[in-house]
Amino acid sequence: MLAPSGARGLVTAALVAVALVLWGRFVEPRLLTVTRRTLEIAGLPAGLDGTRIALLADLHGESFGPGQARIRMLLEREQPHVLVFAGDLVDFSRGGLEEGLELLRAMAAQGPVLAIWGNHDHQRDLPAIRAGVAAAGIKVIDLEETPSFALKLDGGTIAFAAMPRSWLKQVAPIRPAVTAARAASPPGSPVVVVMHSPGPEKVNLAAAAGADLILAGHTHGGQICAPVIGPLWVPGQGLRPPLAWGLHRVAGAWVFVTRGLGTSVLPIRFLCPPEVVVLTLRSVPAGGAAIGPAR
Repeated sequence: MLAPSGARGLVTAALVAVALVLWGRFVEPRLLTVTRRTLEIAGLPAGLDGTRIALLADLHGESFGPGQARIRMLLEREQPHVLVFAGDLVDFSRGGLEEGLELLRAMAAQGPVLAIWGNHDHQRDLPAIRAGVAAAGIKVIDLEETPSFALKLDGGTIAFAAMPRSWLKQVAPIRPAVTAARAASPPGSPVVVVMHSPGPEKVNLAAAAGADLILAGHTHGGQICAPVIGPLWVPGQGLRPPLAWGLHRVAGAWVFVTRGLGTSVLPIRFLCPPEVVVLTLRSVPAGGAAIGPAR
């Protein structure tokens, strides 16, 4: 028979375990956060200095209030100049197209939206998603249909290139898309590559092709992280993933992998809350670039 102190210990451990499960299931997945970073890009045209890019991904059909009100209010506050969606608007098992359309509508209310699609979008029904976007009258630049796009802003042009279906082992070469995007843009325009899954090999290919900035999602930041250690596993990278979340420097290119918004498989987040990322571009003379602090 357990001593009273031992019984109390078991009860305490059980209560803590239940509290952690409830937190991960019902609280943290709703704790929408903003991650802000300032990136110095060598040779960035002066007119683009201060340009804010919002990065969102991996909604998986989740709702953050009626009409995605919480995300809409956050974007209204951050005032991005460009918005990028990096895939998995819906979930292949749960669907969630209406919630996805509400997100794209909220994004499009703030500025130009560029999107690439994720493995869940393709597995669920990408033609139906595209038809829904068109029927809703939401203007989205589909980077899988147009993998090179010169986005003209008031202060200059950003050359966007895409790596569709980057979770597959074999993908279309990224260099032609980067070359075409650069050719369609004025000299010195920054090159931004968008992909869904940031496998290290694919990220290295994009950096080698001349990307200044690479944007991705897919990993959910690990979704369930261990204290101190962080994410233990993410799809496409395995154990102790090198590009699970956050800002990285790879072969001269900035890389940001977002934790995303929703969940898949397990509806749980722990030490890995959903986020909207806002990246501010800053100009420095050619030959030097550094990471700036969060603001």
